[in-house]
Amino acid sequence: MHGVGDFNEGDYEALLQLDSEAADSRPQISEAALRTLQTHVHMCGKAASPGAGCKPGKDTSVLHKEAATQECSVCLEVYGEGARVTTLPCKHSFHADCIEPWLRLQGTAATCPLCKRIVFPGAL
Repeated sequence: MHGVGDFNEGDYEALLQLDSEAADSRPQISEAALRTLQTHVHMCGKAASPGAGCKPGKDTSVLHKEAATQECSVCLEVYGEGARVTTLPCKHSFHADCIEPWLRLQGTAATCPLCKRIVFPGAL
């Protein structure tokens, strides 16, 4: 049973579908522009057990110092071992598979879902 404000995967898909008509009129972002974003494979620290996922505070990835958090604000999961993580220019990080659909949907005017900073200012 869902409480007020709780969303599930089906709700997320329904919201994406509702916004799809508006997305058709937006200038699309190129794959080349998406590849300019910092994306890395998340590696857990030595304290994490293999296959057990990562624990907050145990990140040893190269971009850790630039990332604002160690969990994806879209799906709310801690980045697991080997997860592809994309860091936006504002330093907010997300699973690549979570943020890329958002960026594609928003097109050249894409903003960070947290702070609303424009992701591709040169594309406007």
